[in-house]
Amino acid sequence: MSNITAADVNKLRKSTGAGIMDCKKALVEAEGDFELAIENLKKKGQKLLQKELIENQVKVQL
Repeated sequence: MSNITAADVNKLRKSTGAGIMDCKKALVEAEGDFELAIENLKKKGQKLLQKELIENQVKVQL
């Protein structure tokens, strides 16, 4: 496993706008690979957006 530093997390955070813990988790999962970490964050964001859209549809139907 790659050693993730605070500077690495901060760099990813500045380039993506994601939260600190999300960036750290993405870097750990990607074993320090910034490109893979960015892709993981995008996928997570898409899943969250999809979940939010579904929840809003349920509210509208009620």
